[in-house]
Amino acid sequence: MKRKIGSVGLLIIIIIGVISLVMFKEKDQLESRETNSNKLISMNLEQEDGSYKEVSDTAWPQNGYVFNAKKSKCEQGSTLNYIEKTKTIQVSTSKRDKCYVYFDIATLAKVCEGKSIGCIAENANMDSTIYHHLNLTGSAEDDSYRYAGSFEEVNNFVCLDGTTSEGSCANEDEDLYRIIGLFKNTSGQYEMKLIKYDYATNTQLGKTGAYLSTYGNSDYYNGNPENLNSIGKYYWTSSSNKVNEWSGSTLRTTNLNTTYLNYLKNTKHLDTDKLIATHSWSLNGHSDYKVTPKVMYNNEMNKVSSSPSNPTKTKTVSNKIGLMYVSDYGYAASPSSTNNWSKSLYEYENYISSNWMYRGLFDWTISRNSGSSNAAFDVINIGRVVNYTVNAIGGAIRPTFYLSTSTKIKNGDGSKTNPYRVIVE
Repeated sequence: MKRKIGSVGLLIIIIIGVISLVMFKEKDQLESRETNSNKLISMNLEQEDGSYKEVSDTAWPQNGYVFNAKKSKCEQGSTLNYIEKTKTIQVSTSKRDKCYVYFDIATLAKVCEGKSIGCIAENANMDSTIYHHLNLTGSAEDDSYRYAGSFEEVNNFVCLDGTTSEGSCANEDEDLYRIIGLFKNTSGQYEMKLIKYDYATNTQLGKTGAYLSTYGNSDYYNGNPENLNSIGKYYWTSSSNKVNEWSGSTLRTTNLNTTYLNYLKNTKHLDTDKLIATHSWSLNGHSDYKVTPKVMYNNEMNKVSSSPSNPTKTKTVSNKIGLMYVSDYGYAASPSSTNNWSKSLYEYENYISSNWMYRGLFDWTISRNSGSSNAAFDVINIGRVVNYTVNAIGGAIRPTFYLSTSTKIKNGDGSKTNPYRVIVE
């Protein structure tokens, strides 16, 4: 991910015992002291093909790179120490030496490696919005990293318009997504989970399968009211199917993993084979929506023994495109406003101002009511979680998916006006 370095330059100061690389303003030059006609410091940046290129820049990488401690070294055995807080490198040595400093393009796994919190961003105004879910009160305790907080304070935007240019997303209604968080896959690698910023249109999802109509109107929708004329309203499965099994949902098979996937590939020209991971989606649920995010999460992921509240066996389905879990919505609310996520999901209408995921329409989730054969959970327009019969009402759809672990952040700072841009190897 992007690591904010700042606009600074480098000055090499040689002192017997310690060589310190000190950061100054970008206009200052890197002092080129040489030993035996060789520069004392060689700075090397990873290229998109995985190779490294020595650069003569007078400043540290401005964004999108992480320090590679394993590859960076010195010829005479001096020790390199990267001080992340101040963005400086110290070289401990007792003799003149030549050192090679390497920076990698920031992949999800590389940025999070060895971090306990704040693996997506570290600058102060974003630190408070991403939470490491490991031994935190009320958290999922799954070693994930999730964004939580209000729409304004959470900078988790990604633009998938096929370019890596800086600046705003040209068509935010179509190409803008938000990061739910980072989640470990079965191989222990982090995958970034995205949800569409605005609801999908009936053009993107199609007018067959689980399609009901366009949305039409709403007094709660947070977006441009004109969009309601094209936002699609869909059953969770189809009008003729009353069973709440996601594996048999026509919304899953036809609208999301056929029409929408083809839309991304053919209309937006995204390499969905490489960009989007095929993920094993858990199809478990809970029999009640008046529970905390942690209780819901444990049941969704089948982390509790079989009981009346979780009578299903472990069920999964492998797909690229899905929907958010109820717990995703629950954990998007600020833990400070919800008393560390101790509130019932049914009470979440009281916390919509501190939940960036709330958009104001009826949002279907992938989570089923496991105490029923025909109901799934829905975030309704006022922000609380309830459940409805899968073919009784139509809901708006925000496609959700995991990016592959080879995805790299190329540009952007995560804000709505300068969202992250991504590339894949």
